[in-house]
Amino acid sequence: MFEYEATLPKAADETEAQKVTLKFKDYGDAPGSISRYNIGDNEAQIWGYLEWGLEEPKNWPEDSSKPGDSIFDVLPQRQITKAYIAWREADRG
Repeated sequence: MFEYEATLPKAADETEAQKVTLKFKDYGDAPGSISRYNIGDNEAQIWGYLEWGLEEPKNWPEDSSKPGDSIFDVLPQRQITKAYIAWREADRG
């Protein structure tokens, strides 16, 4: 299990940005099919790994029951990229 603390964008009525802890499965346990089914499409591979690996929070807000309310839809791309790189590097030991 890998954990990464990300920062959500600050809402207009908030004085501080909210932090959220992303919890991922072990990167090395990802199925090879993620890469195999997306040969030549690095972006699709990365999103495949992120979506496979994220354990929690799956939805955002966490109590949302609407399908598709992904934490990845509200996090800035910079935060997603940093989380992915840190997750991948942590598995390399």
